[in-house]
Amino acid sequence: MRESRQDFKVPDHGLNVALVIGGIGAAAIALLVVAGWALSASGPSFTKALPTAAAPGPTAAVMIAARPSTSFIVPTPTFVTPSVLPTGPRDPLLPPEIAAPEFPTATRPAPPVPPPPPKTTPPPAAVSGVAFRCDAGRRGAKATVSLVSTGPVVVTVTAAGESRTQTVSGRASVSVVVDAPNPRTVTCSAVVAGKQLGPIPAR
Repeated sequence: MRESRQDFKVPDHGLNVALVIGGIGAAAIALLVVAGWALSASGPSFTKALPTAAAPGPTAAVMIAARPSTSFIVPTPTFVTPSVLPTGPRDPLLPPEIAAPEFPTATRPAPPVPPPPPKTTPPPAAVSGVAFRCDAGRRGAKATVSLVSTGPVVVTVTAAGESRTQTVSGRASVSVVVDAPNPRTVTCSAVVAGKQLGPIPAR
């Protein structure tokens, strides 16, 4: 039983020695790290020469990796709060209305006015079968014009200064009677459609 207890105590001394050696090594590595950090802050000369040093143990490598290589300051964002907020409408401002350009209205030409129909003048009436007589009676004389016309014509008969005018058409006759103490001294005349007939004496 005693031998077994002595065997159990031997590993305890070795562990203590290892812990002491590890603590010394850790302290030395810590001093190297602090010195290297101080020199790197003072200038780049030591930073270039640092890789030539002996490679530290696993614990020192972990501590070196944990050391920050660079230092930086996180900027604090600043915000500017406007003191006066716009009080206008939220709707976007619309551009001013632009009046549409005015274009001249094309005037349609007036339709051509048809010329008035030509005035048709009826042909003059044809007159035929004209007979003019001047008869003497016991107490006077009688002048007579008979004719045939295709249209209205104006007939004027005169005897002893007395006249009669009449517009006739077709077959017609116009007469005038005058009293005279000596009928054979009476003269008669007539105008048919603008043509003069006579004068002739009563017979």
